[in-house]
Amino acid sequence: MILDNFNGKKVLILGYGTEGKVTEAFIRLRYPDISIIITDQNRDENYLQNQNDYDFIIKTPPVTGLILKAAGVEKGSGKNATTKVGKITRAQALEIANKKMSDLNAKNDEGAINIVAGSARSMGIEVKD
Repeated sequence: MILDNFNGKKVLILGYGTEGKVTEAFIRLRYPDISIIITDQNRDENYLQNQNDYDFIIKTPPVTGLILKAAGVEKGSGKNATTKVGKITRAQALEIANKKMSDLNAKNDEGAINIVAGSARSMGIEVKD
């Protein structure tokens, strides 16, 4: 298991939302003496700097995983053009975009929503207003 490799390493958790807090608690249960740094865009505008100083970097789940969760489905469609498997709202797409903004190549919220919507479409999940 990858956690067996944490002893003596420096761990960075990006994002102190629900996932970050749960991840920190889980690691600290198993490795109480490990060096964990948690950074978040709401706490520090330079939170993405100095990532090379860490041995492990833990981020939020991928966009596709967040879309599946929001749509309440287990997997996307194998035939996304003809078979739709779920729906999410633009508000949900924005929420996903905000969680993943540091990983998206978007200049603003609208661009980020479009990236999330494109991923959703490729999975057979519609984005509705």
